[in-house]
Amino acid sequence: ASSTSDQLISNIDLMATMAALTDQKLKDGEGPDSINALPTLTSNPTEPARTELVLGPRRKSHLALRSGDWIYIGAQGGGGFSSRVPGTHMLGGPAALKFAGQDNSDVVDGKIKKGAPRAQLYNLASDVSQRKNVIREHPQQARKMRERLDKIRAPSAPPPFAPLGRLRFDFEGHDAQGWRVVEGAFAQPISSAPSLPRWQRDPFGRQGRFHLSTAATKKDKGASDKQVGVIESPRFRLKGNKIALLVGGGFRDDVHVAVCDASGKEIARTGGRNSPRMVRRVLKLPDHTGKILFLRVVDRATKSWGHLVLDDLSCDGELVSRGK
Repeated sequence: ASSTSDQLISNIDLMATMAALTDQKLKDGEGPDSINALPTLTSNPTEPARTELVLGPRRKSHLALRSGDWIYIGAQGGGGFSSRVPGTHMLGGPAALKFAGQDNSDVVDGKIKKGAPRAQLYNLASDVSQRKNVIREHPQQARKMRERLDKIRAPSAPPPFAPLGRLRFDFEGHDAQGWRVVEGAFAQPISSAPSLPRWQRDPFGRQGRFHLSTAATKKDKGASDKQVGVIESPRFRLKGNKIALLVGGGFRDDVHVAVCDASGKEIARTGGRNSPRMVRRVLKLPDHTGKILFLRVVDRATKSWGHLVLDDLSCDGELVSRGK
């Protein structure tokens, strides 16, 4: 009771901490950045729980790095709400400082002052409220942290994944492999674009050079959530009990990937994480071994993350003709 700790922990650590508290074991890939904070909460460990932490505000341009007593922000301002109008719920940033009774060396009269540094560095040991930007006094520290943050942000290739069987759709060679648009229209269903135009620093993370897309525009010159329709895979007989795929984009009733039985009834759904980055999904279908199935890519959404990108689908199965 009445104890304090200077350990660096985060809300992302709740997952590993609650798992430890309830004697549960996280599966591979679950909470990869989460650490068990129980030792910090119940004792006084001599070793730091972690030495650095990435902080993600509303704007990705303001991704920040905490390292020891230092915090580096690679842009001006706070990266959160930015309205300058008092009384609105979006009031934030430099304009909100005076209402919070705070000040900052880069701000004057509620605005970023002329000539202020393009990035920020604070020493929390002497300036816990982040009032004085010391980036010009410590350029080497700033450079070191910027390079570290760039390395963290650099896209990584998806981890190796052994196909679940001989049936595989990878769309290489710009080949639709029998997938066809059955409703609506898409300008470039098989795309070679490595990322969305506005998310070039966060590419899809596909396997190979091509993928299926409901967002790509003609000749991969752009992307649009305004395109709507449905794409279906060829029919196949599932010999195993699982289907694996990479999928990115949205996931809700009007935008998802469905596994359907021979009659067209949906038996399972999956989708992206409202993110450009593809994630590996493995759908377990033990009750459908030996059954004829197909995948249906549904995109009837026109708002944010109203699209899907899909790649590297595999299963233990074999193609069947539509008449069977």
